[in-house]
Amino acid sequence: MNDSLSLKPLAGLSAKGYLILAWCTGLACAALSGAALCYGWHSLHNPPRLNRIEVPHSATQPWRNISNTLVFNTQPLPAEPESESESMTEEEFQDVAPPASDRVEETMAMDAAYPRLEQLPDEARRRMPAIKYNAHVYSSETGKSVINLNGNDYHEGAAIGAGVKLMKIEPDDSIFSFEGQPFRVTALSDW
Repeated sequence: MNDSLSLKPLAGLSAKGYLILAWCTGLACAALSGAALCYGWHSLHNPPRLNRIEVPHSATQPWRNISNTLVFNTQPLPAEPESESESMTEEEFQDVAPPASDRVEETMAMDAAYPRLEQLPDEARRRMPAIKYNAHVYSSETGKSVINLNGNDYHEGAAIGAGVKLMKIEPDDSIFSFEGQPFRVTALSDW
C-alpha cells in the first residue's frame, strides 16, 4: 500500500482555467486589502468633529398662548340608575369641583398680587437691566424648574443681578421682584 498522498489537479481545469482562477482570487484579495488600507488611513487622519452651535437669537415657538386663563365647562355623563347609597347629593358634587367663576377669581387675585411687567411704573422699568429670556422649563417637583436668562440657568430664589430676583417659576409665567416690587413675566418674553 502506498501511504503517500497524491495531489491530483482538478480534472476539468486546464492551465488557462488555473490562470483565470488565480487572477479572480488575486483581484478579490487586492480589493479587500485596498479597502482596509483606505479605511485605516481615513480613520487615522480624519477624527470625528464635535462642534457646539448656539443660536444667537431666540427662535420663535411653533405655538403661542391664546389666553392665560382657561375655563373648562364640564358636565357629568348621563348616569345609569344607581342605588340610593351611591348617589351624590348636589352639595357633595359642588365640593368636588369648584365653579368656573371661582377659578377666574383666583386668577384675577393672582394678577393683582403679581402685576405684569408692563403694569410697573415707567421709572422702575427704565432702571431694570435688559434680559433675554431664552428657555423656560417648568416642573411640578420642587426645585426642578429652571429658566435661562441671558445664557445662564436660574432656579427659584436666584438673584439675577442689578436688583432683580427670581421668586417663582410657573407653567406659563415667571415671577420676579425688582427692588422688592414683585412682577410677572410671560415665559420667553424679553425685556
